[in-house]
Amino acid sequence: LVLGLTRASELAGPPNLPNEWLTFQDVETECRHPIRLYCRYTDKFFMLFRFTQDESRDLIQRYLTENPDPNNENIVGYNNKMCWPRDCRMRRMKHDVNLGRAVFWEIQNRLPRAVTSLEWDNSFVSVYSKDNPNLLFAMCGFEVRILPKIRTFQEEFSQREGVWKLQNESTKEMTAQAFLRVDDESMKKHENRVRQILMASGSTAFTKIANKWNSSLIGLMTYFREAVLHTGELLDLIVKCENKIQTRIKIGLNSKM
Repeated sequence: LVLGLTRASELAGPPNLPNEWLTFQDVETECRHPIRLYCRYTDKFFMLFRFTQDESRDLIQRYLTENPDPNNENIVGYNNKMCWPRDCRMRRMKHDVNLGRAVFWEIQNRLPRAVTSLEWDNSFVSVYSKDNPNLLFAMCGFEVRILPKIRTFQEEFSQREGVWKLQNESTKEMTAQAFLRVDDESMKKHENRVRQILMASGSTAFTKIANKWNSSLIGLMTYFREAVLHTGELLDLIVKCENKIQTRIKIGLNSKM
């Protein structure tokens, strides 16, 4: 329903020789349609479109015909990734905002409301254009910001941890960087897990509380790894939670003295 039968079969490949994940049979098939990538993860899906100037103009015109916007109010309420510094977020230019809303409107209308629906508040459309050098998205607990090499006028190429270098497979040239950090939802999950440990502790031995905290922290660090280093809020949260666990253990020790 979302992709259309033709594009869905092109993405999947023929039954006797299916395509590798996120690849096409040939470049011609890949460039035939604006939908270039599609990936679904349980109840979320990620799509990458590449529009020509004419295609984007036609889509925006169709959207504005159905949803007129004489006062440029589309910019108001357009979701953005506030976790990134101001200069790394999506710049809400009129053309890009209209294109983002038009793409969402188009995909939303492909899904029958009796089956499922897309909510604007829980979605994000990142537009990469002449005004917007960053491609932003969130996946599996990570916030990702992709910045191509040709757009790094303001930023130097970073050698830090928590930044992945993306290479062209054939030439081995480094074409872009992906900056990683932990998203707000995952931080909230970790905080709630610590609160659960504290609330369920009761008169538990302090070794059990310490073991649960250690397991929770090891689980967090082994999943997010270097992304933790560049999420200042998460580092502060870990310190705060650690202090709470230490205080709980001290209370338990004092009562047994």
